[in-house]
Amino acid sequence: MATATHAAVRGSSEMSEEMFGRPSEVSKQALKQLLTVTRSSGANLYGWWTHGKPAIDIVNGIIHAKPNVAGKIIQDLLTIDKLPLKVEGFPLGTINPELIEIRFSTPGGR
Repeated sequence: MATATHAAVRGSSEMSEEMFGRPSEVSKQALKQLLTVTRSSGANLYGWWTHGKPAIDIVNGIIHAKPNVAGKIIQDLLTIDKLPLKVEGFPLGTINPELIEIRFSTPGGR
């Protein structure tokens, strides 16, 4: 009788390595850094969603920030260790935006 020496590879992880050249799992450390970025800036984490069980594969979220701190938040999001994010900013308000809506997602996210 043969015993398994390695845990079974998750299908989503295998697909991610084929498509993106790296595994897709989001570490707890990366999630903590993500929360630190939003909390330290005084921005409002409007909502965030994680997908994947047992390991998290995808993170999507929306942050509402004042225009004077939005650039720093975007920079910080793009430099989170081992968490490749797509980040977009949209002004909320006409002529003089009151807030910037920052949307972020990992590869495969919406």
